[in-house]
Amino acid sequence: MEVYLRDARRGFRSRKTLYPAREGVIEFMAVRVLVKGNEPLEKVLKRLRKICNNEGITREIKRTSVYEKPSEKRRRKERERIKAIRTAKKKALKALKKKKTPRY
Repeated sequence: MEVYLRDARRGFRSRKTLYPAREGVIEFMAVRVLVKGNEPLEKVLKRLRKICNNEGITREIKRTSVYEKPSEKRRRKERERIKAIRTAKKKALKALKKKKTPRY
């Protein structure tokens, strides 16, 4: 998405790209929180924040708000891949431990 910045004397002069990490793509994330009866607003906002944090929306917004260089993107993806492998190993070991030790 491109926005043209207007110069008062010269007309449309400079061009600024919005969302440089995702050129031409705009995503909308909708989260609904139902208010129950006379529930206080603070409690509803707390639930909304909790949902956004659990879904990873907050992290995604912070990550995409600033341009990410391709080298940084590769390193981040590699870190995420290694983290996923570690958690899968931990889960597998935990499942094996549960199966191996019979409790009488």
